[in-house]
Amino acid sequence: QQMKDILGREIQIGDIILEAQTNYNWIMAGVVSKFTAKNVFYFWSTDTQDVNHIGERFCKPKYIIIISEDDLLRMLEQDEFQNRYINFNDVFEIKKRLKI
Repeated sequence: QQMKDILGREIQIGDIILEAQTNYNWIMAGVVSKFTAKNVFYFWSTDTQDVNHIGERFCKPKYIIIISEDDLLRMLEQDEFQNRYINFNDVFEIKKRLKI
């Protein structure tokens, strides 16, 4: 079964994605890990003291935007993203460590 992001692109394991919950006004970055019939699961770096801990979240595909590494890096350069709760840089670490 194909899952598609907000823009209609097929979501694949290993994709870097943004979960945009507009009603809560926050964005989470992650790396797609698996699917169920209705949800997309993704790894993200939790804000714990343990740097090796990786959390897994899930959401409906309608909240997902697939993003390229270049676009994510561009976002990191924007001042408005500097004070977010999630460290977007960790997405690259996750992708490297898990080799996905």
